[in-house]
Amino acid sequence: MGATGGGRAGGRPLIVQQDGALLLATGAPGARSVADGLRRFARLEKCPGEYHHYRLTDQSLWAAAAAGVTAARIADFLARAAGEPPPAAVARRIARAFARHGRLRLVREGGRLRLRADDPAILAALAAQLDAGEAAGADGLPVAEEARGWVKARLARLGWPVRDEAGYAPGAALALGWRAGVALRPYQREAVAAFRDGGSGLVLLPCGAGKTLVGVGATVGLGCRTLVLCPGGVAARQWVDAYRAFTDLPDGAVGEYGPRRGERAIRPVTVTTYQLLTARRAVAAADGLAAPYPHLGLVMNHDWGLIVFDEAQHLPAAVFRLAAEVQARRRLGLTATPVREDGREADLLALVGPTLYSAPWSRLEEEGWIAPVACVEVRVPADPSGAGGAGRDLTHREAASAGAKWPVVRAILRRHRGEQMLILGQYLDQLRDLAGRLAAPLISGETPRAERQRLFDRFRAGADPVLVLSRVGNAAIDLPDAAVAVEVSGNFGSRQEEAQRLGRVLRPKGGRVAHFYALVSEGTVERDHAARRQRFLVEQGYRYRIVAARDLL
Repeated sequence: MGATGGGRAGGRPLIVQQDGALLLATGAPGARSVADGLRRFARLEKCPGEYHHYRLTDQSLWAAAAAGVTAARIADFLARAAGEPPPAAVARRIARAFARHGRLRLVREGGRLRLRADDPAILAALAAQLDAGEAAGADGLPVAEEARGWVKARLARLGWPVRDEAGYAPGAALALGWRAGVALRPYQREAVAAFRDGGSGLVLLPCGAGKTLVGVGATVGLGCRTLVLCPGGVAARQWVDAYRAFTDLPDGAVGEYGPRRGERAIRPVTVTTYQLLTARRAVAAADGLAAPYPHLGLVMNHDWGLIVFDEAQHLPAAVFRLAAEVQARRRLGLTATPVREDGREADLLALVGPTLYSAPWSRLEEEGWIAPVACVEVRVPADPSGAGGAGRDLTHREAASAGAKWPVVRAILRRHRGEQMLILGQYLDQLRDLAGRLAAPLISGETPRAERQRLFDRFRAGADPVLVLSRVGNAAIDLPDAAVAVEVSGNFGSRQEEAQRLGRVLRPKGGRVAHFYALVSEGTVERDHAARRQRFLVEQGYRYRIVAARDLL
């Protein structure tokens, strides 16, 4: 592929093209530090081999602007990485994106919300597209309180980010502090400070880096009632335990709002799940007026000062509606990656907020806060006995469940004898077969909560060295001694899932290297999906080694 404008002058690692494409030569000196810089303002599109393909987009540049990066700094970075100034077209693209950031402001004046712009003509044109029902005047466009989130999301999709300066309701006060002896890590303190100063937004940290303590720290710093939303029941209990272990809140001040009627108390710090919050009413009321989401209103009719979205990339569509309705409350989104497979990253940034803090995984690894990980994709021959034939004729399920993966799992188990291992997969029949062959317990969505907890405790204690997990293993689960993860099947090309699964082995292990294996059937559709998941690992700076199954056998 030829580069038009920009090249590897003097062996520099970056090629900058006229259309905003950025090609990073991964083998060039300094490539890793350049990748860390690119993540602040460019989007990684693909990583097929020696070159990783990034692109400058409006959203990536707006996110950089919101984080305090300037257009001049980006141009200077590109010039140093490529060995020459970026092409004029690229400089214009950067300038155009930065020129739009901050031109629209949402302010509160006289108790009312107004959308203001530095150019009345721009505001008039956008008001027509918003169908706001009111014309924009000299004092801006009136915005209803309940439309605050919707307006921001709609304008972001139209290519106009909004700087929200309308402020937040403080919420009910809550007296709490840290327990004696609790000390946040330096990057956790930085993240809490960035949230405190930034209003609302996202904190990006890898799984295993202690995002929960950042959320607890936000509550301590603000001193207000807090609602925490989680992707599952196990994560919810871990949040409750964290507030009890690290703060001086009495037990009755924090608890889970759960699925059983006896668990429906609202406390000063209330933790619940996305699933419960978006559970629809099973039977409609006779008058037809009952809310379709009964728990949504129940938990929201309280004076929260802070709402924490744990694993924010998992927000269901109904919770996007909630996020749009609670713009007057401070919002903290915690995630390893804001990537969404449904393409709603713009809504996530508009409704929760921009990225306020991000720590490169490589930096945390070098400082010993998370374990170094060796990522290996193992190419397994397609099973010719599959119902659909071999290779490209196999469905994703048939390719993912190929019988040829079992000998590889066995070989990995022997290679890492004595280390605690997780087998992670998508399809229950495949996982049941592997659990039987390994004489290992299986935890799936069908496993009762009490039994899940018992099996997790046995694994933590070392009584069960191998644990087989279905998609429940994608949620935040604290298994600090897990040193090896083997992904036998995945949810098509989900980068969210890859982040969660890798996170299961990221807890520090005294300097020992953790291992993450992804088993992929060669020459099948599964290999295409694996390439998308691989992109997430590369985005975080991990080297991704590909080996043939015969090399392990």
